[in-house]
Amino acid sequence: MNNKEKKVETSTEASIVGNTVLPAVDFSDRYRNIKTEENYMSLLKSGMFWEFHPELTGNWYLDEPVINGR
Repeated sequence: MNNKEKKVETSTEASIVGNTVLPAVDFSDRYRNIKTEENYMSLLKSGMFWEFHPELTGNWYLDEPVINGR
């Protein structure tokens, strides 16, 4: 890993760095800005959708259950 790369913490348990305890990463708000089809499509059309959500398909009807926890 070079100096520009950073490891992303994906654990749900707290981390200890030096003498500091860091809270676990909370992904519950990961989709808070794309809960509606209108917001989803707006981000998709902006070209930044894949930067924020590479795990999604780009199809609202397939992704909506994932986004809204169904």
